[in-house]
Amino acid sequence: MHLFDPRPSWPEGTARVNVMQLRAPWFLRMPDETVQQVTGFLKQNNIALAVPLGFVSSDTCGQGVEGLGTARQQAVYPREMKKRGIDLDYVVMDEPLFFGHDYSGKNACNFSIQQVAESVARNVKAIRSYYPKVQFVLVEPEQSLQGGVAELSQFLDAYQAALNELPVAVRFDLAWGL
Repeated sequence: MHLFDPRPSWPEGTARVNVMQLRAPWFLRMPDETVQQVTGFLKQNNIALAVPLGFVSSDTCGQGVEGLGTARQQAVYPREMKKRGIDLDYVVMDEPLFFGHDYSGKNACNFSIQQVAESVARNVKAIRSYYPKVQFVLVEPEQSLQGGVAELSQFLDAYQAALNELPVAVRFDLAWGL
């Protein structure tokens, strides 16, 4: 928590950091005073807040798979963060294409690219109901997508068709096990 002291010990860093990513569950476990200290620090230092969330919803598959959950589970974090007065600038979409379409492990959904895009669009709209101005960042392990860049392009086309926008950024994650 010293990172978020009112007079930080890292002034050169705070001058160069534009966005800080913190996990939603952390915010919901912390007492209000701690949450206020962190969010106050970010505002004071003009640092935007990014939170990673899951974006593929299913009641029939995906139990225990990263980034997947029921629609009810997916709605908990943005709703509860809004109740606590936490402002979100960015939401990071945690590999929805890979885990919704390509992942083949236990409880895999193997949705079509279109189904993944539709689920992501529903969750984007749900989050926007709490945070109308939030921007979305897509994270995908491009080298792990079975269809590679063409698959990612197809997903982004479906995303844009559903939402009339693209994510503000795409971040490529590394598949460390390859």
